[in-house]
Amino acid sequence: MENKNGVPPQPCEYTFNCGVESEAAGRSLTKGFVALRKDLAALPLLLATSSDVVRAPPQRAEFLAQLGEAGLVDLPTFQLEETPTIALASRPFGVIGDHLRRSNVAKYREDVALCRSLDEARDAAERFGPRFVMKAEYSSSGLGVLVCDGGAAALRNPSVPAARWVANRLRQDGVFTLEPWLDIIVELSGEFLEGQWNGVSQCMVEHCRWQGQWLGPPGERLDREVHDFIYTQRAVETKLRSLNLVATCGVATCGADVAIVRREDTGALDVRVLEVNARTTMSHYALAAKRRVPRARTFEVLQLSELAARAAEPGAELVYLTDPTTASMFCAVLDCRNTTSEEDVSTTLLGAPTDDEDTATAELALSQ
Repeated sequence: MENKNGVPPQPCEYTFNCGVESEAAGRSLTKGFVALRKDLAALPLLLATSSDVVRAPPQRAEFLAQLGEAGLVDLPTFQLEETPTIALASRPFGVIGDHLRRSNVAKYREDVALCRSLDEARDAAERFGPRFVMKAEYSSSGLGVLVCDGGAAALRNPSVPAARWVANRLRQDGVFTLEPWLDIIVELSGEFLEGQWNGVSQCMVEHCRWQGQWLGPPGERLDREVHDFIYTQRAVETKLRSLNLVATCGVATCGADVAIVRREDTGALDVRVLEVNARTTMSHYALAAKRRVPRARTFEVLQLSELAARAAEPGAELVYLTDPTTASMFCAVLDCRNTTSEEDVSTTLLGAPTDDEDTATAELALSQ
């Protein structure tokens, strides 16, 4: 594929260094992130093409055949060692730096407090309570999040769990964020890929933790008003473009988790930024998978212990995006249990990049 000037793009080198937030904080990776990096090393195949390299072990022929049967073709080379004679553009999951700090979200919201002491947290809880949310400075996927009730009273006694959480975060990072609890209708992720709008998808969240991305018909999970707000009015794309997200977060491949809520003053739907991810996200991989496997309904990362039960569910049709036979703990999968229509696919991919971003349509997304 050539770019707008008719020049073939430079081949890319993809690495799946998830958990980069821990490294940015100067901490060692947890065992879970070590396992994720190893088990999902091949996952960037979704963003890559045959001219690219993914830094992962060579994949088994049987696994590659399964990918091909699912519609995943034009695959990259899987190679751990570098080839000095080949110039590759670097495409890591993320790069260490202050742009990964969660407190950067305060640039996009007025109701987020940066807390550097317990007293500052109490003051913020008094303003934003009675229910509020605290987030660790270097966190991801809902880890490092604490929901509290009771306003400042929840932090009055230094020995209560919430106050101990504050003390631990301050000792480790020196700062954390505190914000009001939102009555969220649906949580979504809006993405930019190499500076271009890439699309929006629905997050599957339980107890503030990421469980996967919904890729099936949006109408199955949304009422008509909310559906039209997102997919007809393109409210998420409009919001993130108005914030100039790529320039202000400092990374060309990035995204934002947003909430659809109702304004307290008018009851109208509104887009609120929850987190800014100045790196690749699982949503990037999910949207790329949807474009390659249009019948996909969910994108998830499952523990190996869950795979057999999921595969045995009535109507389940799993596509393994990483090889479970060589994994130690995790596997990325698509669930394709029901076939979606072309209309469903186009709605899910609304906002995919095109030659003319301002006139990008879902129909054009289908051809990419």
